[in-house]
Amino acid sequence: MGNFYSNITLSTSEQQPVIDYLNELKKHTYVYKQDKFVCVFPAKDAVLFKLAKRLSEHFQCAAFAVMNHDDSLLLYKLFDCGNLLDDYNSCPGYFSGEEQSMSGGDAHKLCETYAAANEVEAVEALLRKTYTFEMNRHDALVDKLGLPTCTAGGGFSYLQEDDGPDELDVNDLIETHAQGEVDEDDDEPDDELDDDKLNATKSASASSASKINEILSNPDFMKQALKQAQEGANQYVTEMLEVQVEGTAGGGAVVVTSNGNLQFSSIKISAEAIDPKEVETLEDLVLTALNDAARKTSEKMEEVKKRMLSAKLGQLGL
Repeated sequence: MGNFYSNITLSTSEQQPVIDYLNELKKHTYVYKQDKFVCVFPAKDAVLFKLAKRLSEHFQCAAFAVMNHDDSLLLYKLFDCGNLLDDYNSCPGYFSGEEQSMSGGDAHKLCETYAAANEVEAVEALLRKTYTFEMNRHDALVDKLGLPTCTAGGGFSYLQEDDGPDELDVNDLIETHAQGEVDEDDDEPDDELDDDKLNATKSASASSASKINEILSNPDFMKQALKQAQEGANQYVTEMLEVQVEGTAGGGAVVVTSNGNLQFSSIKISAEAIDPKEVETLEDLVLTALNDAARKTSEKMEEVKKRMLSAKLGQLGL
């Protein structure tokens, strides 16, 4: 069972006005202050983005709203003074089952908003990278942008069960509008966050967790699991050695080839790139090609690992 959580990071250090406003809106949330930010953990995922926009507009600040759905889908929207600056979806075809590339994600806007100008390239790379678990992508974003660490893995239901991130002290949480009427006008779900779809996936995930617990109670399970793990490890090593990846630079002026464990097997340099007067340029091209090969190899092996893990879990009945 993957992680399910949503939260909003407000670029303000004034916690009490945020608490007062959420009570005024009749929104059931947890509020937590970390460093120069105020974090809001809404009880309802479906109104996440509308609430973030409203908070951003009211407090004239940036609001970074994130939802992780079963560690398979990461959505975020970045608002500033109520205006939408950036919109990201790691798996647009998640609910339809269609193969679609990730959409949105503006590294420049993110880094400009959070004064992380030196991290644009790194942020762009992690937005496009394939992750087995989307919480890892969120955690990487938090690290590069200097956002509150408690938001990676922090969600209302987890906090309610005292199961929040280690960086968060549940004793300092403030709960808003725990009971009472709801502001119906502002409680319509976001278009992207369909309640039926979200709840159906959560139910399926909970059912899977129940099945896993049942399987784990089988005394023969560990023996089977260890056997599958050993076979999987051997297969992974075999595939790793068979993988061939090419890293390029200068439009093909330099091409390096490596396998899955980053053992480089060849390097080709075009005659045009060899100029005794431009040694530094050639060095840069070689370094760029090596880094390109390393990046492609990492992505390829991540795909292999994910595919093999899924296959082995299926053999175990999970």
